[in-house]
Amino acid sequence: MSKTGGDVGPRVTMTSIADWPDADVFLLVAFRCWLAGYETGDVACWELAWQGVSTTVPLADAKRIVAELAQFTRVFRKTLACRFVYLPYCCARVTADERLAVQVVACAQCGELPQAVELARKLCANDDHVDLVNAACDLGAVLKQAALSLTNTGNIGVPCDRSRSLH
Repeated sequence: MSKTGGDVGPRVTMTSIADWPDADVFLLVAFRCWLAGYETGDVACWELAWQGVSTTVPLADAKRIVAELAQFTRVFRKTLACRFVYLPYCCARVTADERLAVQVVACAQCGELPQAVELARKLCANDDHVDLVNAACDLGAVLKQAALSLTNTGNIGVPCDRSRSLH
């Protein structure tokens, strides 16, 4: 399990992604790979994301998706003012933090901007999250162009519980 940020106290709440739609799982796995690339400094993580995206959608769509995913991840890391817990790309479980990240993009894609703004604030613990919501809108748009409509907005709404310990 990987985390970003300096806080090491909260317990991780996890659920299964077994019932998630394919588009939501697609985004989650690619986002995990991109985050892991930053954390480890290993471009193989980014290559893994590219391979997954480029074998799922046409090449033109893959290029746009990976470009917007990279931008979303850069802005996310810059905006993040708290700990963010994510799992390895192959894990079938999902953390509450990951659920919120996918939900921000899903809400932005559906045009639910007030909800995307509120979720971005919760996710990043930062009131300066306008760029993150804009990046989520851009990522959501290219996913939609590739016929990847995020649909799990109603099922992901479990807020992060940042008050419990990991052990």
